[in-house]
Amino acid sequence: MRQNHNVQDGAAARRDNTVNLALWSIEIWKKIKEVPSTMNIDDYLNFFVPSDESVPLPACPPVGRLFSNIGEGGPERMMYGPFVRGLTRLVKKFPGKIRPKFHNYDHTEMKFPFELHAKDQHPTRPDVIATIPSLRLVAPLYRWRHVALVFELKASQQQDPMLTETQTNWETLIQLAKSARNIMLAQGRLYCFVVGIYGRKARIFRFDHAGAICSPAFEYTERPEILHKFLWRLFHPAVNGCTIVGQDPTVSLGTAKDRQLAERLAKTCDPEWKHTPETRKAVQKFVVTDDGGKETTYLAYKLISFDSRLFSRSAMIWEAFKLDAKRKSTREERYIIKDTWRQLGRLDEAGFYEMLRDEETEETVYGVAKYVWGRDYGGETNAEREEAEKLEAAKDNDTGKGRRIVSHTGKVVPVLSAKEEERLAQDIVAGHRTVSAGHNRDTTLPREKMLEQVHLYERSHVRMVLKSVGTPLSEFRDTKELATAFRDAIEGHRQAYEKGIVHRDVSEGNVMICRDPGSLFKGFIHDFDFSFSWFRFLAKRGWAVELATWIDYCVQHGHEPSRPGDSDPLNDSKERTGTPLFMAVQILQGKMTHEARHDLESFFWLFLYIVLRHTNHQHPSGHRALTRIFGDSGSSMDVCESLKQAFLKVGGPISVNDDSGEANAGLTYILKEFHALCKHNFTDGPAPIARPGMTHLQVLEILTRR
Repeated sequence: MRQNHNVQDGAAARRDNTVNLALWSIEIWKKIKEVPSTMNIDDYLNFFVPSDESVPLPACPPVGRLFSNIGEGGPERMMYGPFVRGLTRLVKKFPGKIRPKFHNYDHTEMKFPFELHAKDQHPTRPDVIATIPSLRLVAPLYRWRHVALVFELKASQQQDPMLTETQTNWETLIQLAKSARNIMLAQGRLYCFVVGIYGRKARIFRFDHAGAICSPAFEYTERPEILHKFLWRLFHPAVNGCTIVGQDPTVSLGTAKDRQLAERLAKTCDPEWKHTPETRKAVQKFVVTDDGGKETTYLAYKLISFDSRLFSRSAMIWEAFKLDAKRKSTREERYIIKDTWRQLGRLDEAGFYEMLRDEETEETVYGVAKYVWGRDYGGETNAEREEAEKLEAAKDNDTGKGRRIVSHTGKVVPVLSAKEEERLAQDIVAGHRTVSAGHNRDTTLPREKMLEQVHLYERSHVRMVLKSVGTPLSEFRDTKELATAFRDAIEGHRQAYEKGIVHRDVSEGNVMICRDPGSLFKGFIHDFDFSFSWFRFLAKRGWAVELATWIDYCVQHGHEPSRPGDSDPLNDSKERTGTPLFMAVQILQGKMTHEARHDLESFFWLFLYIVLRHTNHQHPSGHRALTRIFGDSGSSMDVCESLKQAFLKVGGPISVNDDSGEANAGLTYILKEFHALCKHNFTDGPAPIARPGMTHLQVLEILTRR
């Protein structure tokens, strides 16, 4: 009898579930809060469910005793049927093209939206779901892409998770959050709603990527008109072109014709593409608008990666084709579309790419992903910038903690034009900026601190279009291609550095092989989400914005601890960020100014990691070499730092053989010389290293001479 190795025993399943609950609990901690007691349910609906006010709300139809028949404290599943019948009666007079249909899903398992990462996600079991005609449903294959709204039912008011903190109530909140995450992920929603039913009371939760805002509890059995008003507003959005509140007006899920076109183009341009249910789900259209108002449509056909966390930057990346004016054909060139939700306390990635673009040719620098277009949809209005300037004026100017006086480049942020201001206001109303952080702020803080908290943690929707489509480093054809890709990516890093940027997250996935025959480079670096602008850093202090000034600061002060209260992430040169697996030793040690030499060391760790995983290396630990040098998934920062120090001090370089068993002299030379440079990139204590330290030119010479 064949064994099923995917089936866990009971103890393992319980451990897995405990870890899952713990991770979700950390994510939602203090991020789901009820509105202030001064806001009643009508205020909540009017503010948080923006509706087309030109369409008057009709009278709530009589529902008789349909909701009254839902008992308090009885079996939960006995509530589902009567609740569905009551909801159906409430929307009976809605126009047919928007009338939702409610389904007793009976706590049945619904698959994670995408196969990618599905094995890492626990199943979700909705109680009652709503679908609408615009989200075509083919029963019984219910999928998250069809779900307009979820209702989670509990039998008694005591199970209201907003009343007390218990493990059961935490699980209830996590259930709500998972449903919201799945809807937003599957449909590209900017925000969405989930309704909790607790006996005879209900709450409405609005989720976005910064948190969730919960309505006051209300008696839906006594006041069904509240649910009626909510549903009416939900399906009469204020934003043109949308069918439900929270929908992204710039994105539409693929139609049958879209999928046919995507399949035809993919078969021609992408030999790795295959027609599967997953690739069908990935098809959608993005409409981007340039500063002059010109629209361009991209047809996404492949989902490359995404961040499954709800309250995060929630990055999603697709490959896409650019369509012509008739939206029917294309030059059959592939593009990358990247969506993220940046915290307002961080500079937007699109701005970094603008720094790397030639003003005359509009070409991005060599060795960096080619930038086409980008927008920070939820950026700050002129009024908000003025408020930020007031906060700035209240601080000591030499601390560099003010946030909105200068841009990525250190220049004064220009005032938005009336047209830009109007467009930004429309984008914010549509939901391209979160609202949860502002309502979940710590109200015990002084007003200035509360405003600063909102500025830091509210999120803005950023979208970019890039021309460079890369191949993962792990798929190198030969070691020459691997080394060449690293050489060109490091050259890209050098040029970005000289234009004012320290990348700070050199890692697998952020360095790619380029096989585009029309490209001048064979490798590139991308993903500037966590980058730092030393241009801005110097300008904030009133210093000369020159590379020599930055280098002098690093030499004189880079090893010093941060000053008390210096917590501005926009201007914090000592913030520890990046991927621990590839962090430089000094960055793992703690508060050290992140210099270019630390990124160069990260290139070494990344190169070594790829070599150990994918070549015939001669490390004495064999297949255990990765763990001996990098640690495992549970290793702390301190452990990672100690292991890397030991390897650089006494571990010695690694030799590599070809598949035939003969020595690979080129790869062995790179590892030896690169190792020698990194060996002097840190000290045992807080003392500064011997200068000038590792440079781009030294590393590039190694990769060129191999």
